[in-house]
Amino acid sequence: NRMNPSQYKRRYQPDYRKVFLQPGIWLMALLVGCVSISHQNATPLSAEVRQLRLVKRIQTEEQPKQVCFHPDRPEMYVTNLGGSKSVGMDAFEPGSLQIFSLTDFQLLHREPARTGVECLLTAPDTLLYSDMFRDEIVYFKLSTRQVTQRVPVKEETFQNYPGTRYRFMPKIMILSPDEKLLVVSHWLWGLSIIDYPSARLIRSVPKFCEHPRGMLFSDNNTLHVMCYGVPDGEGQMVRLRVNADGSTEVISRNVTGGSPRHIVASDQPGIAYVSNLNSDRIYEYRLSDGGIQRELITGGQPNTIVLDRGGRYLYASLRGRDELAVIDTREWKVTERIHTGKYPTGLDVSPDGRWLAITNFNEASMDLYEIIRGPSSESP
Repeated sequence: NRMNPSQYKRRYQPDYRKVFLQPGIWLMALLVGCVSISHQNATPLSAEVRQLRLVKRIQTEEQPKQVCFHPDRPEMYVTNLGGSKSVGMDAFEPGSLQIFSLTDFQLLHREPARTGVECLLTAPDTLLYSDMFRDEIVYFKLSTRQVTQRVPVKEETFQNYPGTRYRFMPKIMILSPDEKLLVVSHWLWGLSIIDYPSARLIRSVPKFCEHPRGMLFSDNNTLHVMCYGVPDGEGQMVRLRVNADGSTEVISRNVTGGSPRHIVASDQPGIAYVSNLNSDRIYEYRLSDGGIQRELITGGQPNTIVLDRGGRYLYASLRGRDELAVIDTREWKVTERIHTGKYPTGLDVSPDGRWLAITNFNEASMDLYEIIRGPSSESP
C-alpha cells in the first residue's frame, strides 16, 4: 500500500525509513541489503532534545542556499547560489552542488551550476536540485556523481529575459505522494508540473499568487502553497487541487499578509507548521481548510523550518537575528536560541535524528550540530 502523506519526510522530502517499504524497487532494495539506516544515535527520537552541540563550521562556496542529508550515505549536500560574479549566460558557474563527508567533513565532490537553489532526495541514488538562472531541474546520480537529466521548467514558447537563460526562476520542489508528479515553485511564475519518472515537463501553471515558495501535499491531489508576496503582492496560503494531467484549480486562499515561506508536516494528523518571515510568526496550520490554529512570534523573522525526527521540536532559521531557534510545539514557545553565522538560511535534520545543519548565506559556511537527547521529563 502507498503511504499516508503524513509519513513523508518533513520539509518536502520523502522519509526513506518508510519509503523503502513501498512495493517494487524500494522493497527490492531493502531485501538485497543495499539500503541500511544508521542507528548511531541510540537514544530514542521521542526523547527530549537536551542540547545542540556545535561540531564544526564547514566552509562552503558563496551564498549557500540549502542543505540535505542522505538517509544512508554519510554525506551532506549543499546548493550554492554562487554570488554575483558576472558570467556568460551559458556558463555553469558561479554556483554549485557540493557534497561533503559526514565522517571527516571534507569536500567529496563539486558539481558546477549556474545558481544552485534547493536540493531534494527522491531515491537512494537520485538527488534533484533547482538551477534558478537556467530554469532547470537537474537530476543527479549520486553513485557516479553525474548529471543524468536537465529538465526545463517552461515550454519553448516562453522567451527568456534578454541576455539570460531564465524567465521563471525555479525555487522549491516537492514530489507527490504517489511519486508521479514533481511540482516546482517559481519566483517569477506560478508552478511547473513535471512527470517525475520520465523527467518530462507536463505543463506550467500561470501565476495564482506572487512568489510561491514552500509546498506540501496532504494527499495526491491537494497541494498547499505558501506565497511570499513581498514586494509585489499580499502574502497568502493557497490550497490547490492538482489533477493527474497537471492541471490545477484554487480551492481556497488565506491572506495572511507578511510573507509565508515554508511549510512542514506535523506528526499530528491534519496539522502542519508554516513560517511567515515578514510577520515574524510560526503558524500551526490546518490542512483541512487552510486555517490557522495558533501562531507564535519568534522575534527573529523565521525562514526555513524543519521538524525534529521525534516530532516535538521545530527548528527555524531566524534571518533577522542570525539565530537558530528551537521551538517546543507542545509548550508552543521558543526554548532555545543559538547564534549562527550571518543570514542563516538552509536547514535540515538527518533522518536518524542525530545531526542538524544550517547554512550561513552571507558567510559562505554551514554549521553542523549534534542533537543530544535525554529522557523525557513527562510521565509515561
